[in-house]
Amino acid sequence: MKLRTVSWIMLTVLGSFVLLASFLATYLAYRGDYAIGGTAVGAVGGALPPVSPPSPPRRTGQDLRVSLYLQASISRRRRKCPALSKT
Repeated sequence: MKLRTVSWIMLTVLGSFVLLASFLATYLAYRGDYAIGGTAVGAVGGALPPVSPPSPPRRTGQDLRVSLYLQASISRRRRKCPALSKT
């Protein structure tokens, strides 16, 4: 075998090992069977109230004007259209 082929095989095997190790670490971290300070992680997390999703940002008139100005000044259409390039 050429060295190039061997290196790709080793890279694939090592990458697969790292991927499996990361899946194992994720499984062990999120299964919730271990104790922190004498209390199970699942019991602590289950006692908290659910988090509400964040409200969407409110756009003001100034935000709209700024975004439209930036869109008009950056777009390619402005360079092609003589009516827009006079401003």
